[in-house]
Amino acid sequence: MTKRLPTGEEIRLAAHERVKAAVAKQVRPTSPTKTVAAKKAAAKKKAAARRPRASA
Repeated sequence: MTKRLPTGEEIRLAAHERVKAAVAKQVRPTSPTKTVAAKKAAAKKKAAARRPRASA
């Protein structure tokens, strides 16, 4: 098979793959900070649950 130029559809698909890869890379660094915030919120909820409520 001889080399041929990629069609518009192929170019579009390749570009989409690159975009997907870039987005995946962007999401990864932000996730640890989210988990830290989630952990803090969970800890706060647990502390609140341990504290006896005044109206009981």
